[in-house]
Amino acid sequence: MKGTRLLSIVGGLLLIIAAFLPYGFSTWASGSTFQVTMDFLNRISDQDSMLNLLQQVGQQAGLSNTLSAIMLGFVVVTFFLLLVGGILALVKTGGGSIAGPVGMVLLTVVPIIAGPGSAITSLGIGYWIGWVGAIICVIGTAGKSKLEGINLFVNQNQNVNVQSPAPASPPPPPPT
Repeated sequence: MKGTRLLSIVGGLLLIIAAFLPYGFSTWASGSTFQVTMDFLNRISDQDSMLNLLQQVGQQAGLSNTLSAIMLGFVVVTFFLLLVGGILALVKTGGGSIAGPVGMVLLTVVPIIAGPGSAITSLGIGYWIGWVGAIICVIGTAGKSKLEGINLFVNQNQNVNVQSPAPASPPPPPPT
């Protein structure tokens, strides 16, 4: 097994695991991104319940329902990006190098939207494991592309057909 393939598998597993570990941002996102997503999906058909969730999200930082919806949306999208990035990284080398980091950037933006009262350093283990997995996937992709360039050079073959008849000599020049 190539080193880049192993990095991709490890990074993918970490991305998937991070989706189910505590994010620990605040009371509404103290569980994992999976739990926030399930809570969102369970409330999506009930307008009053969804409004209560948005008010709960924006309550700590005094945010509007629109910003609360954006923050909640980022966490939900991150859950799916972590899963997709992890699965792609397990299936092919470098597969999670886009989805995983994009998901983690979205998850990093959530405390920034919430304002100065929220510290990124107080986030849960799921956040940090997610970043480690995303970085490992990116490193695996960078290593893969460098190795592919070497393999293309080494694997070039030239076919020589030794059984073909010798080419005919050119006709003599016309007499002058």
